[in-house]
Amino acid sequence: MLVSTQFPSLRYMQLAMNVARQGGLLGELSVGAVLVDHKTAHIVTAYNRTKHEILAHAEILCLQKMKIIYTQKQYSEKYFINCDMYVTLEPCPMCAHAMSLMRVRRIYYGTPSILNVSCKTVLGYNNTATEVYDEINSTECHNITHSMFHLLRP
Repeated sequence: MLVSTQFPSLRYMQLAMNVARQGGLLGELSVGAVLVDHKTAHIVTAYNRTKHEILAHAEILCLQKMKIIYTQKQYSEKYFINCDMYVTLEPCPMCAHAMSLMRVRRIYYGTPSILNVSCKTVLGYNNTATEVYDEINSTECHNITHSMFHLLRP
């Protein structure tokens, strides 16, 4: 059974926000991500785990989890061309670059990052076909992410 395409960005962004809240309860920066493979209907979720591993951003963890599924199921696809990423905070340059290398089809994010380099800039520099959709549930994503950010980094 394939994943429903009716308002997927809202449905999966809500899931990403719930995952972000879980991470926040554990003292992590409240960033949640959901990676959906629309061909196989696999869905993986992750929140930031940067307290324990500096590179453990939610997006990277989702990519790793999906790669494990592809390996276990012995899928022939090397890239995530049928996958969409939903993340509460605009991906940082490292995550945007990783998603472009894995050829993620679309990125949907909630609230813009305060970094000077945008996700769209990185993807444009990489000359990727990845589509970016911004400010999905922006206010709620901002409140989730930034409320925890101020607690962790006063």
